[in-house]
Amino acid sequence: MTATIFPNSPIGTVHPTIVKTFNYLKSLPDGCNVWHFLGMRDEEMPDFLVLNTDNQAVLIKVSSATPKQFKSRLQMMLLGDKNNDIGSQETAALQAFHKKFEQSFTDKNHSPKAIKSVVLFPNIETRQVKRSKPTNGKINLEWLGKEYLSPTKLNEWQKLFPSQKLDDIAYQRLRELFTPEVIVPKSLSVRKPIDRNIKAGLDNFLLDYEQEKVLKHNLELPEAAASLSRNFQVSLVNGVAGSGKTLILLYRLRLLHKFYPNKKFLVLTHNRALIRDIQWKYLQLCGDLPENIEFKRFYQWLGENRKVGPYLDAISRPKKEEIIQTIWIEFFTDTSITEGMLMSEIDWINDQVDRSRDGYLSADRRGRGFRLSQNQLTLMYAAYDKYRKKLWDRRLIDWGLVPHVYWKYAQDGKLEIPQYDVILIDETQFFAPIWFEIIRKMVKPQIGYLFMVADPTQGFLNRGISWKSMGMEVRGRTSKLTQSYRTTKEILSLATVFYRQRVPTDASDEEILEPNMLHMSDGVIPDIIPLSTDQDENSRVVNEIDQFVTKFSIPKSHILVIHSDWSGADTLRKSLNSRLGLNSAKDPSDNDPGNYIRVTNLDRGTGIESPIVFFVGMKQLMEKEQSLRISEEEREQLILENTRKIYMAMTRAGHRLIITYVGELPNDIRWIFQDRN
Repeated sequence: MTATIFPNSPIGTVHPTIVKTFNYLKSLPDGCNVWHFLGMRDEEMPDFLVLNTDNQAVLIKVSSATPKQFKSRLQMMLLGDKNNDIGSQETAALQAFHKKFEQSFTDKNHSPKAIKSVVLFPNIETRQVKRSKPTNGKINLEWLGKEYLSPTKLNEWQKLFPSQKLDDIAYQRLRELFTPEVIVPKSLSVRKPIDRNIKAGLDNFLLDYEQEKVLKHNLELPEAAASLSRNFQVSLVNGVAGSGKTLILLYRLRLLHKFYPNKKFLVLTHNRALIRDIQWKYLQLCGDLPENIEFKRFYQWLGENRKVGPYLDAISRPKKEEIIQTIWIEFFTDTSITEGMLMSEIDWINDQVDRSRDGYLSADRRGRGFRLSQNQLTLMYAAYDKYRKKLWDRRLIDWGLVPHVYWKYAQDGKLEIPQYDVILIDETQFFAPIWFEIIRKMVKPQIGYLFMVADPTQGFLNRGISWKSMGMEVRGRTSKLTQSYRTTKEILSLATVFYRQRVPTDASDEEILEPNMLHMSDGVIPDIIPLSTDQDENSRVVNEIDQFVTKFSIPKSHILVIHSDWSGADTLRKSLNSRLGLNSAKDPSDNDPGNYIRVTNLDRGTGIESPIVFFVGMKQLMEKEQSLRISEEEREQLILENTRKIYMAMTRAGHRLIITYVGELPNDIRWIFQDRN
């Protein structure tokens, strides 16, 4: 085993002596962590920071001086010229860093001598450079020559570490100075502090080592098409809820934009509230929104880039249900296929790349949740065809068909798909296969880069797809994050137990990430509030939020309400505004982040987070699962989808989770909540 180095390869134009040192430091023993400075500060800085398992630190500044330059300066010194500039600039950079480190403490017990500093000369022998080493008692300094880049000197590096260990505060101050790119301001996090952050004087969080590995892995982008044999570069991050996937996406965007300021960037996600939140957070991190970075919902991007074809109105949900009911009566009245199955199948076909009859009849249906015979498949496609014709006759379009319309115009040469150097996708698990067909053409071939983050526990909505089937090979290019920082052990434990109780491990073909609970913060046990009627539920939630805001002075922006349906969310917004004042509660999909209570529904709540979350309307989901109008296969499918949605809603909470339920909890989940209120 060898040391862990951040990033895993040098970025940009780097002097050969830095590359040589970088490659050598990777060979330090397992347990050592090495950071290469990424230039996030303008001033001259040390090139490397090395920490061993005992939190003892060595800073390294590399000199590019050649033997010829060194010999020339020595001769000048012999002639009376006392100004030896070999190594002086490097020494000054280390001294300046030590001074900043010392000034970052109010407690003078934190001495800069706790850090060893090294000026390394990869081109000159140690016996030569030590003759010119300056005498300076202010910092613990060594000048070392090229022998220290020899495999035989690995043990000597172990001896360089100072005897004094860094405590938690000194460690954090050192990292904040040397790796500012991993600082997470409290304003951008709803997570509770873990052990290393609870000391007095620690105002920010740091990405953990696993998060930082993901952030800095393969940052180098190809500049020439010939450098890549495959279509384009792909990275996938699978992470549990609250593992910092969105933050890593934003931080990676910031780093990539710094190193490649002239490239064209696009950030995509699926819902309006999340893209607003992502854009706002990037503005907080960087202070501006560069023109070459676009933040878009996928459908928003389609709308802005499709300038041809007839204009069709998007069908409303009630109108869609009405049309599907008439088709179901025509095709399936005397069959086991329900209206819900027909609706689900239409949506599934719309998501596929190949919607032809032959393509549908031969499609892999793994993950669909219900089986259909060959005759039923034939009948189902005839119903789908009828549905499309009814829409066309009414000059309407299903949202699921919009990407297909765009794709057809692109294939017919009627529009040109804009291309980007870098595309970053958040909540990738909600993207459909046809979306990816378009996205693959949006990434510049050979020199482009696609970075995706996803939570597989929330699923691909059972589309039964794989990355390989979408033309993307992510094997060997996938990272996992299993530590949750957003929420507490109690909240994540409840969500996980709820998920496992309702979804057997063999119920889905998709990989499920198990969260690591070991270092999670303890918190308040989630509340489950039983109520008698829907009106009582609405009133109780308003009363609880009123108390949080008026009695406990909780900022409105710290409260998120997720309702199971849109009409319920709308009613709650109106009730809250009536109680607390106009604009106290808003839909985050239609408003930029601000000091208001966010009230949304399940489909629009994905990706957003809050210290306090109310999950309302759970009964409506449970009742649909018990309906006598659905088949057993459809019931299993609905349970799986609802479980994922409820898991998502629960894990939006950072500190407090309050769930309301009208009536008696179903027997199969009552035990999960019985000791939690």
